[in-house]
Amino acid sequence: MMPGKATIYRPSLTEVVKEDVATGADALALLEREIGPDRDREEIPFWRSDEGGAPCRAFRHKEGKQRSMPPNKLAQLAWEQAQVGDGVEPMNDTLVGTVVVITGELLNEV
Repeated sequence: MMPGKATIYRPSLTEVVKEDVATGADALALLEREIGPDRDREEIPFWRSDEGGAPCRAFRHKEGKQRSMPPNKLAQLAWEQAQVGDGVEPMNDTLVGTVVVITGELLNEV
C-alpha cells in the first residue's frame, strides 16, 4: 500500500488521473510537475476531504485566473461536493487550471 495518492484534475480532461505517491518528495515533485514550483502554488480553501471522505489537501496555481487558465469543471464539482460534505456553504469561486488533491499519510509533508 502506498502512503499517498494524488488525484489530478486537468481542465482538458473529462476524467481524473490518479497516481500513487510513495514519499513526500514524490508528492512535491508531482505538484511541481502539474502546477509549478512552491511559490506558484496555493492550497484550495475548504477542500478537506476527497470523494470518499478521506482527509486531503488540494492545490492550484495561485495566479491561474490572472494567467487566464481554463476553468476546471471536474475539480469545481468535486470541490463543491467536498464543501457540502463538510457542512460548508460552497464558496463563490471558480477553479481554473490543473488541480491536484493529495490523500493518505503524506498530508503533513506537502
